[in-house]
Amino acid sequence: MKVLVLAFVVLTGNGGVSSAAKGPHYDASSGIPAWVDIDTPKQFYKATSSRGESWDLVMSDEFNRPGRNFTAGVDPMWTAIEMADGVNAALEYYSVNMTETVTEADGRGVFRIITKLDDISFRVYNQYKNPPGFQQSIYYPTWPGVWLLGNLGRALFMASTSRMWPWSYNECDANLEKDQRISACDGNPGFGLNPHQGRGAPEIDILEGGGAAISSSVQIAPGMPDEYRPVFPINGESPYCANTPDVPSSITATRGHRSWYQGLRYAAHVCAAKADQIQVASQINASLELGIVDNSCKLSTCPASFDVNGDRGPVDGKAGSGLYWGVNKDGQCFPVMNGYNGAYLCDPYTTNSKCTAPLHSDGNGNGNKIAPFAYQMDAISANWPVEFAAYSGYLKYQLEWVLGRRGYVRWMIDGVPLFEIPAEALESPPQNAAKSNPKKLMIEEPLYLIFNTALSTSWGTVPPNAGKPCRGDGLDPKVNRICDAYPLYLKLDYIRVWQNTSTMSVGCDPASHPTRLWIDGHKSEYEDIDNPNIDVWGGPRCTSNRGSVSGSSSDGPMGPPLVAVLIISVLATAAAAAIVYIRGRGKRLQLRFRGRGLLSFYYPIVGVLCC
Repeated sequence: MKVLVLAFVVLTGNGGVSSAAKGPHYDASSGIPAWVDIDTPKQFYKATSSRGESWDLVMSDEFNRPGRNFTAGVDPMWTAIEMADGVNAALEYYSVNMTETVTEADGRGVFRIITKLDDISFRVYNQYKNPPGFQQSIYYPTWPGVWLLGNLGRALFMASTSRMWPWSYNECDANLEKDQRISACDGNPGFGLNPHQGRGAPEIDILEGGGAAISSSVQIAPGMPDEYRPVFPINGESPYCANTPDVPSSITATRGHRSWYQGLRYAAHVCAAKADQIQVASQINASLELGIVDNSCKLSTCPASFDVNGDRGPVDGKAGSGLYWGVNKDGQCFPVMNGYNGAYLCDPYTTNSKCTAPLHSDGNGNGNKIAPFAYQMDAISANWPVEFAAYSGYLKYQLEWVLGRRGYVRWMIDGVPLFEIPAEALESPPQNAAKSNPKKLMIEEPLYLIFNTALSTSWGTVPPNAGKPCRGDGLDPKVNRICDAYPLYLKLDYIRVWQNTSTMSVGCDPASHPTRLWIDGHKSEYEDIDNPNIDVWGGPRCTSNRGSVSGSSSDGPMGPPLVAVLIISVLATAAAAAIVYIRGRGKRLQLRFRGRGLLSFYYPIVGVLCC
């Protein structure tokens, strides 16, 4: 049996008072921020961003308390769901009664997933809204996911995500209006929404792990039209092999413009250096100036990322460091452009030639059971390799999310940058003479945190000797080490989130991007009998009980152009047998799993604090 736990964490850079709590707002008498775990050491109440800015701790969970119950409406921080997964060719069933927190024999507090069959999955929703900084310590399984998603959809509830995921677009375009459920063309959307404001549920993947590589990405819509995408394969060729944007360089000349997203930033991750991976910046620059003749990239002709349109300037502007974006100066582990760049999404009745055969024939364009849609979404993604040590030790995964036209989404490990998507890449894409490439919006929706694992026929890492005894003939020491690590656990020890409290606030329903009335007005799309919408009263981790009141939210400037920095760090490790372990104060949140982290969405549950 699979287990899914959903973590409700909504992040937004827009200031404003959250309307999630129904009562008055009070500060905690202890001085501890409303969503901060009292067990979090005081030295972690501040964090410094990669740009040297100081941020305040606004949410944390050390998972030190045994006996927590993750049934909907019980735990003020996390909620498990009870249902089968029908996304991404998944095979699992998520169950609430397979989760618990216990104290292990060595005294460590643990969140544990109990499994009765041979695979489980885990998904966590956090009920805290709007954190800018997030930190975890994890061993991750064969395909875990730690990610952020827009507040207007709920995981696995496809009625809530249809035409909502992963839109980040705020222009009125008659050609796209029918595919974006809340369009900027609508002057009267109702449900407390702002007129002429395009909305959606975009996605930021902090990590999706599998085998020897981890993927980090932003997923948004609308996607680029075909003439801006990598050349589509023909005759059954794999789209994940060559087909690198603007390779060969003749593609650029033929199209008359660049392809895909420009100025993405890639940097090395410290690992054992390999001499055959070393590059020299001047040689790569010269090769790109001459133009790429081959149909695919080589380390001698292209950046190590294989992204010929990526930024090649000094890392973080430090010219004296000798480090340049996209160039593998020391032959270390280096992120590469992901061959997967998105999907064409269709309703189950569609006859669009870009879609698979219709799943149903009992409807048509005039009589569908759901609104018809067919649109491209983009995945802007990098895959970066991890060594065996990443499965057996601890690494600190970090994410910085900065709003506004000068913003960016940046992934780091132990403070060292890996991959960065500047706002300009989303908002100023390549254009032809007709300017037919939609300008996306730098993600500014309230987001929530999810971590999960799953089993899928489409994704995941194959275990050693699948279908046979794990060790096979017992002669392969690597296989033996993996098999020795079974049973596998996803272990979470802490989660910490920081925010610039002067420009950001806690809440899933800011005035600049309201969500509450929309969700209340479409309840059947966000809940079922096993997963009800329940306000959570009582609040987390009180030092003393003052009754049911809520933590304070701050007023602040609302809406873009706002440059707000979100720092999200995930202290993570992976055990070679596919383990996710999150570390903090010696406490761990454990999960068994096997498979891939899958998509899920936020279901608003109010957290009202009592401290």
